[in-house]
Amino acid sequence: MTAPTPTGLQARFDGNQNNDNTYYLRRNTINVMEEWYYKMGEVPANWYDENTSGWQQAHMGSFPASTNQIQLYKKTFTINDLSVVSGYVLTIRYKYGCIIYLNGNEAWRNHIPAGEISATTTASESYSDILYHTVTLPGRFVNEDGSNPVTLLKQGTNTVAIGLFATSGQTTADFDASVRLMTDHPEAHIWEMTGSSSSISGLYSNPFDGYFGATISSTTCTNNYMTITLNNDRREWVNTVQVQNDYLGKIRGPAKFNMYGRNPGESEWTPLTQVTGLTYSTPAQKRKAYFISRIPYNQFKFENFASGEEGTSAACSWKVQSLNLYATDVLLEPSPLSYPATTEILQGIEMSEIIPEGDGYYGFTISPALPEGLAIDASNGWVSGTTNSLLNPTPYTVTAHKYTGGTTTATFTLSCGICTGGRSLMTVRIRADGYPKENSWKLFQGRGTSGTVLKSVGLFPVTSNYYYLDFCLNDGLYTFEGHDSYGDGWSTGTGYTLTADVGEMELEIEELFGIGMGTPRSVSTTFSTFYPFQVGFSDWKVYQEGAAPDNWNTASSDDSTWTTRKAADIPNPSSVTTYIRKSFQLSGIDDYQVLNVRVKYAGGVAVYFNGNRVARFNLADEFDSETESIEVHDSTVFSKFHIILPTAGVQEGTNVVAFEVHRPVGTSSSEAFVFDATGVFGVETCSTVVDSYAALDSSSVSTGSLAGIMDLDPFTTGFLASGSDTFVEWTVENLEGSKWNSFNVVGGNDVSIWNFMMYGYMNPEEANTRIELINTSQNLRSRTKPQISVPVALASFRKVRYEILQASTGNMIGAMFTAYCKASGAVCPGVGYYPAVAEGQISPGPCGDGFIGYSYRNCSNGVLGEVQMEKCIYKAPAMVRYRSGRLTLVKGTMVSEKPSYVNIVTKWSMDDSTKLPDGLSLNEETGEISGVPVETQDYTTYTIYAENPVAAATVTVSIMIRKGHCNAEGVFPLTEVDEVAVYQCSKQGYYVGSQKRGCVLGATDGEWEKANGLNPNDPSDANKDCTGDGYTNIEKYINGISTKHKVDWRDLKNNYDTLEEKGKLM
Repeated sequence: MTAPTPTGLQARFDGNQNNDNTYYLRRNTINVMEEWYYKMGEVPANWYDENTSGWQQAHMGSFPASTNQIQLYKKTFTINDLSVVSGYVLTIRYKYGCIIYLNGNEAWRNHIPAGEISATTTASESYSDILYHTVTLPGRFVNEDGSNPVTLLKQGTNTVAIGLFATSGQTTADFDASVRLMTDHPEAHIWEMTGSSSSISGLYSNPFDGYFGATISSTTCTNNYMTITLNNDRREWVNTVQVQNDYLGKIRGPAKFNMYGRNPGESEWTPLTQVTGLTYSTPAQKRKAYFISRIPYNQFKFENFASGEEGTSAACSWKVQSLNLYATDVLLEPSPLSYPATTEILQGIEMSEIIPEGDGYYGFTISPALPEGLAIDASNGWVSGTTNSLLNPTPYTVTAHKYTGGTTTATFTLSCGICTGGRSLMTVRIRADGYPKENSWKLFQGRGTSGTVLKSVGLFPVTSNYYYLDFCLNDGLYTFEGHDSYGDGWSTGTGYTLTADVGEMELEIEELFGIGMGTPRSVSTTFSTFYPFQVGFSDWKVYQEGAAPDNWNTASSDDSTWTTRKAADIPNPSSVTTYIRKSFQLSGIDDYQVLNVRVKYAGGVAVYFNGNRVARFNLADEFDSETESIEVHDSTVFSKFHIILPTAGVQEGTNVVAFEVHRPVGTSSSEAFVFDATGVFGVETCSTVVDSYAALDSSSVSTGSLAGIMDLDPFTTGFLASGSDTFVEWTVENLEGSKWNSFNVVGGNDVSIWNFMMYGYMNPEEANTRIELINTSQNLRSRTKPQISVPVALASFRKVRYEILQASTGNMIGAMFTAYCKASGAVCPGVGYYPAVAEGQISPGPCGDGFIGYSYRNCSNGVLGEVQMEKCIYKAPAMVRYRSGRLTLVKGTMVSEKPSYVNIVTKWSMDDSTKLPDGLSLNEETGEISGVPVETQDYTTYTIYAENPVAAATVTVSIMIRKGHCNAEGVFPLTEVDEVAVYQCSKQGYYVGSQKRGCVLGATDGEWEKANGLNPNDPSDANKDCTGDGYTNIEKYINGISTKHKVDWRDLKNNYDTLEEKGKLM
């Protein structure tokens, strides 16, 4: 018969579940159908040793029959380097009883009673057929206390001896066998099984399936169990169980469970390990628990999975993403157990795990007890959690069991403080690949990797998972370096990300490309821990008393009378707008390229740097202190933007970032005020810039997601095809747009032909604002930042579109992002708002009010040239109106009606078929309606065009022309111009005569003639003598004496009863 080939590996790639993607296997050391030494019918003393004198050789099919139930076989093999071997897998063809010796030590028996082997030994059981059966065994047996280990494998020549014992009367020799040595990497062989479960959702095979959608879970608190039985009575020696939590992290992984082993014919389960205290810091995290065992088992039982959160609502809910059982090397002692000598964690912030170096330990305990909220994982010794307790430096001792037997101890010092007051927290999030022994990191003081090493780790403590480093450092510059000793770089989808605000703000990303075996590779990032302001920590200057003072947002403005508050303590004012400032000092501004900012708000926000507007969120283009936001913004979501410092007026000494926060539309001052912000400097020559997005769109992303492409996490990816219809476009949330000058795609594979275009839109809604940014042909190297120069992007664009023209292959993209690169080489110094650029480049700048696009200066011979404006595009005229849509004019009066508008109007006009009323004209340059109307008319509507070279807006105005009139005043009614109002004095009582008052046309409307020559609006007239006859004006009025003509009272004819004649001289 043909010998079957035993399964050596069962694997499945699944990025969601984060399966291993690297496996180590050896070819068989002894193959089937090879010759073995044999002896039949007897059991000589020490038959299992290396002595083959008197033994014969044959292979399956040529062995003679035994004279009785006994068949003995042995064979030697060589191990050149024991350090790369951990155990062995034997596949033996037999039916009855079997016993195995390695180098004179019994390793395993099956279907054979306990005790010494002799000529009378027979099988206690048998299989129904003669088949190949597999057993996995370690390189040595160890005990819990480390005493009396039994070494099975050795360097050099090894002898494997196999005895087959049948029942009485069975003599046929059907033996065959193979031996495969296992590598020093853990091996798992759990496949081809049957099983059952109770009080568990999901098939028993799910956690071993390798598929992210196949899991087991429970939401009940009843006892549960799951059993598996390996097919064909395969026996597996294991000393490691690995459990993985939910790949989405939505349901807690089990904190504890029990595990047992059993073989056929046994009624009782043998306890293997009791796992407790498992903790998980990220989704899809794999946790290993070691134990000691000497027996290979065919059946395994997992019992009473639980969340470990007794007394909480989550106590009964758990989910296992995957399980696996490993044979881990016990031939070599584990590397020494050690912890970082000192660790400082931060109050109220989830700590980066303290991860020990040294693998192969279990049963961790710690003394003294950790502060409340912190715990040590008993299975792997990781210390994690969050505590609100401040802690002075305190020494701790950890005790752990070795999987080779015995115990060991390690010590470290732990403290808990607050990272503020001249210190800031930078968190490095590492996504490790499958080769932790090749990877390491260092933290250096200062810029570059030649300074003092402050912290380092010689090898990554995790495999194919996230790994967090919290650095609370004094304000200054530092450099983080990642290293690969092998030379092939880090695997696709791995790398590191620098973050602030405990991972909430991604700042920089790096992956590591390799150039070949034997050439170590490194990548580094310089960062600053001087945060000019930070969420929860900074004091702000606040003004809430109406419109802010002039120049309030400049560095020179005096804010000494403003209130100083933490952001959380700022009240909601009665005024619509709150003004907030933060001043800070910079020394050596050449170090600082970018300020990345995240800001929280509920209404609208405008942001200024040294008086220059750099960002605007949820706020109209034109606004003042009474303007509310466009809509209500989610106050729990931060918006992100960046400031290119050389274009924003950065200066040595005092600088200021200023926010004006406008009330959410439709809300009142009774609602809570929302604001806080963090700013982090980019100090690399090419510094990544961050923005939040109002919209993202792309062609089909066949694997992963667009969001995964647009973040700065190397593990979250998306595959873009190579076709000419491939595109990605993004619109930033910052209504002022995004400035940058370098474009990056960090991909998982080389692209030898990479032709693409990019467009920028000043206004996403206006097609005429599209500007070509670049049309280029490049080649893309995997896992590197190409830093493709796009100088014109410094002009600031709200929307950007990336289009593939031609590509040799598609690409699995880890991150697509932009950056600002400081000019290098031959440079033209900056001038005003025009930044320094390299020789031959353009230096973009603003166009001025009323334009979009950019002006620029050419860099030539080390000097920026004259300002060029041809890239400036007129904005469309907007908000055009006259003081009222309905103008009421007065015939015969001078009219001057000037429009208001936004942006630039170069010409005002009307249709040729229409004209303004006679006497009026439209100024083509100013839009002023002026002149003297000569005829009356009812309301008539006129359309006026406000134009510039690219667009026109219309405004309608209704004009009515009426005859002038004098409004009613005193006893005189409303009277039209050129008419005389008459009032009969008898209406006031015992008076005779009448008063008359004429209405004449004034400058803007009718005006009353001054009655009696007096001004009714000037009460001081009463005591004056307007004619010089000796009587005051009020005496003249009361006694009916003329106020227009002087009366000579020396003339006797003027001496008469003036009251009787009142009115005759008027």
